[in-house]
Amino acid sequence: MQIQWATANDAAYIAEIYNWYIRHTIITFETEVVSPQDMQHRIQEKLVTHDWLVGEVNQTICGYAYMDYFGPGSHISIRWNQRSTGHKRTLGKDLAGLCIPDC
Repeated sequence: MQIQWATANDAAYIAEIYNWYIRHTIITFETEVVSPQDMQHRIQEKLVTHDWLVGEVNQTICGYAYMDYFGPGSHISIRWNQRSTGHKRTLGKDLAGLCIPDC
C-alpha cells in the first residue's frame, strides 16, 4: 500500500468508503450518505488544521486516516472488502508518525 496526502480530488473515493459505513453500521452517527461534493468540502476544511492521508493499492484508494476534531484521536476507515489486510494498521502508524515525533 502506498500512503500519500489526501487531496480534494480523492473525495469520490473517500465518500464511497465512508458511505458504506453509513449504510451498514451506526459508527458514523450519520443517516444520510455524503455526496462527493460534501466530502470534498470536509476534506478541504480539515486540511487547514489537520493531516489527512489516503492509502492506495493498485491505483485505487482503499482507505483514509485523519486526526479528529473532537479531541485527541484519529479516524481511520478502510474499504469494506479490505479490512483484514493490515492497511488500517499501516495508515494508523503513518498518521501517528506525523503527530508524534520518532514514532
